[in-house]
Amino acid sequence: MKRFLLCATTSLHYLSLIPNTFFIYKMIIFTSTSLSFLWHYYNESKNILFYLDYGVAILWSVVDFYLVFNMDHFYMISLIFLLNKMIDKCDEKNYVYYHSLWHIISALKSLFIAVSVALRQ
Repeated sequence: MKRFLLCATTSLHYLSLIPNTFFIYKMIIFTSTSLSFLWHYYNESKNILFYLDYGVAILWSVVDFYLVFNMDHFYMISLIFLLNKMIDKCDEKNYVYYHSLWHIISALKSLFIAVSVALRQ
């Protein structure tokens, strides 16, 4: 159940590929989501997958901030990033539920950015 919930909520990030028009940004989303999915699927050990997942996720966050920096939504996106960080720091006992909630909010943020950027073009 734990793996299924984490993998399912991670997969929601793939929805951001649909409205997305930037090829490189699509590749970052696809790669990051796939690495995260695999990391959750293979019991979340601190191996090379962990570091690749976090590295590409950081790149994705930097690109997200770059894309929305000059948009009216910058402050809302920043607030969502902070909320995600607060949720991610919750207790270990309920990690699966809090981290799944983090995935859902993060996926919605990613979809919102992808749609906003697509509409801006």
